[in-house]
Amino acid sequence: MLPCRHDHEVLLVYIEIYMNARMVRSLRRLLIPFLLLLGFWMLLSPHHTPESLAVGIFVALGVTLFSRSLLFDQHEMPLYRLENLLMFMGFLVVLVLEVVKSNIEVARIVLSPNMPVEPEFVKVPLKIKNEVNRVILGNSITLTPGTLTVEITDTYCVVHALTKDSAESLRSSFIVRWIKRIDEAHES
Repeated sequence: MLPCRHDHEVLLVYIEIYMNARMVRSLRRLLIPFLLLLGFWMLLSPHHTPESLAVGIFVALGVTLFSRSLLFDQHEMPLYRLENLLMFMGFLVVLVLEVVKSNIEVARIVLSPNMPVEPEFVKVPLKIKNEVNRVILGNSITLTPGTLTVEITDTYCVVHALTKDSAESLRSSFIVRWIKRIDEAHES
């Protein structure tokens, strides 16, 4: 049976709908980095004039378009979803508190007359599927004074800790639990 003109038109409509949907997805993917860059521009801009805004839009758009091949998609970068971004903001509060707490602990150790340093490597099991979340975890552990992430794999990370107590507390740390929550929210 030969396709009639009507079938061909329907096919063209489907192709147009698909292309439009693909373009919308691509634009949405670029919108968040563009808005973040523009917001950062306006934050650093000393004067909020129409000219400054126009230059900011031009620069943010240029950087976003130039680096579009470097941008992650939503599967790779779970923070692109608003719910995950809000959860990540909560994680940043926990991270700052952990850094302050660790700073006090490291200062106590260093200022102690007998300096109770017992360096130790610990293997922390990971049940985090997303690679970006594993990197965020590794960087967060390294940011915390007294600990340094040495290796990250799909199933564990190796951390150098200043003391045995800090090494043992890594397995149930707030940082690990928050990243697990972000990862689980991403999966659902």
